[in-house]
Amino acid sequence: MKAELFQGDCIDIIRELSADSINFVYLDPPFFTRKTHRLLTRDRKRAFSFDDVWSSQTEYAGFLHDRLKE
Repeated sequence: MKAELFQGDCIDIIRELSADSINFVYLDPPFFTRKTHRLLTRDRKRAFSFDDVWSSQTEYAGFLHDRLKE
């Protein structure tokens, strides 16, 4: 069995793949915390951040809907 791992916004990645090539999709969306998260690696050498800030629940739901639809 061949497996590939992709990192990025799933909506961009899925659109580039043929429909019959996908067996499994793991989605780890933001959770509407309304915060900007900043994380360090365990060795504290690299930092990552992402915004989980939405103007409304409707905007957040639309973000999820678009990705789940794909």
